[in-house]
Amino acid sequence: MNLPNKLTMFRFFSLPFIVLLMYYLDAFWAVTGALILFVIAVLTDKADGIIAKKYNLQTKFGSFMDPTSDKLMINTLFIVMLVQGFFPMWMMLLMLARELVVQGIRSMAVSEGKILKSEQTGKLKAGMQMGVIMLALILMTIYYTPGVAPIDYIPNLGTQLVYWSMALTLVVAYWAFFEFIYKNYEFIMADA
Repeated sequence: MNLPNKLTMFRFFSLPFIVLLMYYLDAFWAVTGALILFVIAVLTDKADGIIAKKYNLQTKFGSFMDPTSDKLMINTLFIVMLVQGFFPMWMMLLMLARELVVQGIRSMAVSEGKILKSEQTGKLKAGMQMGVIMLALILMTIYYTPGVAPIDYIPNLGTQLVYWSMALTLVVAYWAFFEFIYKNYEFIMADA
């Protein structure tokens, strides 16, 4: 297994620990640990792509696992944030539905030997999703109060910032979604 794929697998296997630290353990060190581990995961996401391209280490495994690990991490942590009260269910459902449809189309393309590239808006969406999670983790760390749910100890301005960041991310996600559908319309409708 090459280095980019090892970095991808690190991200994949770090997710349960981030969830454990972020949600199940009520301690300042746990919330801080979740933030640090998430930052490392984000950095490995950037690094694996750069290394794979620079040293021509792109593989089928990496082409599948890299976006899968990213989507699994982002959506799992969004679910944790939903349970913690950062945003309403409808936001999560819209984001998850969008991700599932795009992943389904990508999987269909891969089964036919075709890889659908991400557009710049899709990359912007992914960066914004990671930013929303990072913002929530930073606020959880700064304002940590033992025995209290994050939504209750983070000042209202902070929770509103997370909410509206998620709302903006949702708008960009659907902008990217419609662009993706438009650019791949012929492929999507080929067997319809």
